[in-house]
Amino acid sequence: MMPRKVATPKPPDTLESENKDAMDQYLKLRGHHISWERKIRAGHRFISSRPRGWADGIGWTRDGRFLAIERKRECGDLGEHGVAKRAHFDEQRAFIDNVIACGGVGLFARSVKDLEAAGL
Repeated sequence: MMPRKVATPKPPDTLESENKDAMDQYLKLRGHHISWERKIRAGHRFISSRPRGWADGIGWTRDGRFLAIERKRECGDLGEHGVAKRAHFDEQRAFIDNVIACGGVGLFARSVKDLEAAGL
């Protein structure tokens, strides 16, 4: 009889929505202003309050620069969930890249640590 494999426990995953409050508090304490995307119920589905590809958080930094933050889950790679999700991620990446190219602050953030690392 072969010994059974013991499953390695996965680290707890934090949902984007759970990080939003912590990020919001951090940004406000640092003097930045942000408005987060809202999902609007339309029948049996939800639609975004923002155009496809736009960041979850749009606002400005305390020094007046445009700010775009795309929240992501803590576990997993960015844009890893198949072709359709990859296309959406590529649109998000293009939006963030455009913000940066125009002198704004744009980033993907999994937690407050990512905001700190970006100098916010």
